[in-house]
Amino acid sequence: MKFSLIINLFIAAHTLNAAEIRARFETDPIKMGKTESDDAAFYYDNNNPQNSEILGVSKCDDEPLCGGMYVHTLEGKIKQTLNVGKLNNIDTTTIGPNSFAFASNREDIGVSVFQREKSKWVHLGSKAIVDQFNRSYEPYGLCAKGNMVAVSSKTGQVYIYAFTNQQKMKLIDSIDLAKAARPYDRFVSRVLLESAKKKKKLHKIDKYMKQRFVSEGCVFDKDSNDLYIAQEKLGIWRYRNNDLTLIKKIQGSHAHANFKGITDDLEGIDIYKQDGHAYLVVSTQGINKILFIDMETLETVRSDSFYMGPKDKVTETDGVLAVSTFTPLFPKGFLVLHDDENTDDSGTLINANYKIIDMRDLKL
Repeated sequence: MKFSLIINLFIAAHTLNAAEIRARFETDPIKMGKTESDDAAFYYDNNNPQNSEILGVSKCDDEPLCGGMYVHTLEGKIKQTLNVGKLNNIDTTTIGPNSFAFASNREDIGVSVFQREKSKWVHLGSKAIVDQFNRSYEPYGLCAKGNMVAVSSKTGQVYIYAFTNQQKMKLIDSIDLAKAARPYDRFVSRVLLESAKKKKKLHKIDKYMKQRFVSEGCVFDKDSNDLYIAQEKLGIWRYRNNDLTLIKKIQGSHAHANFKGITDDLEGIDIYKQDGHAYLVVSTQGINKILFIDMETLETVRSDSFYMGPKDKVTETDGVLAVSTFTPLFPKGFLVLHDDENTDDSGTLINANYKIIDMRDLKL
């Protein structure tokens, strides 16, 4: 058998469904910052699903309080802005009859809390957070379920808090990802070095090495207490009943875009459930792809890229939001992707925004 035929057979056996998919809508650009949006969250309006909302963030720090939370319609129109500081990650949850949004605030070094009141979001303030040694730290990633809020630091730690009736963040658990990842330290360091070379950022290697165990994206499974965490240079962890397991390891910094392995720089992570199937949805900045991983088999079943127009491809996505809930506009749910470089029809870079994709276009 010829070598080229063997290679072709290998690629055919290891490739997965991949497509370039056009977004249905895009959000209005944020008021300041060309690359300053990040994560997104979903608020479901029980009384009128079509009035459900997409919550976005701005981590702009060009001037005090230029960052904050942006509230969008499902078609992407901004309907409310709360300028509360440099927000990074955001999630929504319900506690009793009330709807809340939590966001990591890197300007106030805390967690900004919002409550839904009379069709508007009200900022309840930025709540202080500390580690197990009562030390403050800069929050990074964040996800929530009920009154539980998980917050990551840039040093490889994840802290889980309970939002109390007194509107305080009470530390109830901590996960040491840096310690868990130590056996993979050589692999992580090599991936980081290769990534820095590829991005021509070797001058920042000392800073990167100190943060090599960083994680940003996390998501709670709403049907269980499982917590999934994306560690940027290593893979995906599952935290279940105080047990931490690496369930998906990255292939490396140069994984082929169409192979079932995943490449480095894992960022946002979410869960999509539909028609009896459940998927982890992961953004991989290293290849500008969104991956769908079957939660039962842990096989990667889709690897897609997205665009809004011929000169506006979705690149280097940080946050990813996967919505499974029915709305009249999106019967099978939808994706919301942070776009690192938002461009107009002429290809000119303009302020950051999000792209909105109908899940029916993915044909999962």
